[in-house]
Amino acid sequence: MKKAFSVLTVLVCCVGGCSDSGIEPGGEVREVVLSCIDLVTVGGTLQTIINSQRDYDQLIFDRFTKPLQDYWNANYASILQSVQTRYPGLTDQQYADSVREIFYSVYPFRGTDNCSHPIFDFRRYTLLGQDSHGSGCQQPDIVSSISRNDETRTIVFKVRVLQRGSCDMVFHRNTWMLIPKLPEGYIVTFLKEYSQD
Repeated sequence: MKKAFSVLTVLVCCVGGCSDSGIEPGGEVREVVLSCIDLVTVGGTLQTIINSQRDYDQLIFDRFTKPLQDYWNANYASILQSVQTRYPGLTDQQYADSVREIFYSVYPFRGTDNCSHPIFDFRRYTLLGQDSHGSGCQQPDIVSSISRNDETRTIVFKVRVLQRGSCDMVFHRNTWMLIPKLPEGYIVTFLKEYSQD
């Protein structure tokens, strides 16, 4: 079962001075929720920089549309056969509706039938995504920070995970941060830091 982390805070730091072309002191940096994508693909490796609508459309395809299509294609025949065996004599449309109902009642489809993805203005913003995981007896706490260093032309996206207890349960979470448009020539570094209470 997928679990979500609790988000403690988002920090914005400017190191080495901030310029007019990016993250400003007090500039808009915020965590955003991509709930449809995260219903389908949480876990695994995620370190992504989305700078354009084309990149965002590809992210939606790779992490939402394609996994659902692949699951549908891999399982449709067996589920249809099961429905036909249980309920002989239905019409083709009734079989199709029954199979669809079964698909949308279980993971990874459950909750995705009315999904819509948020809209971002990629002329003004960059979307960063990073996965994290942790173990423990309850959901870990997570602190995300974005910092910018104009001397080294870097943006650092750090996720700190505070694991709660020593149980073997595993928790996964994707963190999505919307920042002012990534300045030309800047590099994003993704960091994860884990601690245990």
